[in-house]
Amino acid sequence: MLSKPRVVTSVFRGWLGVEQGVSSLCRVRGGVVSRYMAHSPSEENPQWQPLKAHTEGVCARLEHHLHYLFEAVPELEPYAKLTAYLHDLGKYRDDFQKHRLGWNPEKAHEEKFSDRKVSHSDAGARFMQLLLDMRREEASELPFVIASHHGRLK
Repeated sequence: MLSKPRVVTSVFRGWLGVEQGVSSLCRVRGGVVSRYMAHSPSEENPQWQPLKAHTEGVCARLEHHLHYLFEAVPELEPYAKLTAYLHDLGKYRDDFQKHRLGWNPEKAHEEKFSDRKVSHSDAGARFMQLLLDMRREEASELPFVIASHHGRLK
C-alpha cells in the first residue's frame, strides 16, 4: 500500500526537529514566545493561539482518534503525523500572519494590516509533494488532504 515509510519517517523526524525549534525563534521580555500564530482571538477562544501549540494539538487529536489504525497499519503513522504537522505550514508566511491574522511576527504582537486573501493550505501540500517525490499513482492523496483541509480546492 504505502511504499516509502522509511523516507517518510526520516522526513517526519527532520520536521519534528524544525518544529521543536520554532518556540526558540523569538524571545520577548525574557520569556519564550512563538512568533507565529495559528488563530486570532475569537468568541470561542479569546486568546491568540501559537502555531506550534495548534500543530501539536492537531497531531495529538490525530493520534487519539487513529491509534487503533496505527496498531493495525503501523507504516501509516508517520504519513498521518507528517500530514498533521504540515497542514498549516503556510501560516508561517509573514504575509499570512499580517494580512489574514493581523499579527506582526517580527514584533510578536497584534498590529493592523490591510485585509487581503493569502493562502496557507498550499504550502504544506507542495512541501510534502517535494519531500516524498510522489507520483500520481503513489500516495498522492496526502498533499490533497493538506491542500483541501479547509474545504474545496480553488
